[in-house]
Amino acid sequence: KEVIGQQSVKSKLGFFLDSYRETRIVPPILFTAPKGQGKSLIARELARRLTQRGSNLPKKFVSVNAASFQNSVDNLFDTIILPYVIDKESTVFIDEASELPQKITMSLLTILEPNKDNRTQYNHRGTIYDFDLARTSWIFATSEPQKMFSPLIQRFERIDLEESSIHDLKEIITLSSKINIDDSVLTDIAS
Repeated sequence: KEVIGQQSVKSKLGFFLDSYRETRIVPPILFTAPKGQGKSLIARELARRLTQRGSNLPKKFVSVNAASFQNSVDNLFDTIILPYVIDKESTVFIDEASELPQKITMSLLTILEPNKDNRTQYNHRGTIYDFDLARTSWIFATSEPQKMFSPLIQRFERIDLEESSIHDLKEIITLSSKINIDDSVLTDIAS
């Protein structure tokens, strides 16, 4: 209910959440939509519902803009993997995924390719790290999926957000406004 509109998206996510309650696994998800359609909001709302084992508390939510990464796997490990992923329960949200540097993209191809036990291993600087998709959930978002490396996109359940309707925009404006706005003016603003 925190997300206005996006009924088909919410239906797909409801399916994943039902499965998550049984299996503790949600597949890596890629949200695509033009800017301003709610990718980050939906990612946060989904993450709030991905709880830690044996608890109703959500997993730690880690959000990073892909443009902030240097083209260095060390950067990925130092900023995300070691502090928030290895042996921890977390949801990693990478926004503007089309801006991922090539070296990080190649690392993510391996990290996000689990075996039948939903685990994978990655050798970084001579140390083998174990990734457990039951402990770490991955959500990516982009407004430019055509710029992403195609094999990486194939690692995700891709969810294309719907364009907001005038009705949805009116509801969003009404909920976020502290003043009463005449309906005809509201329609003009929403347009």
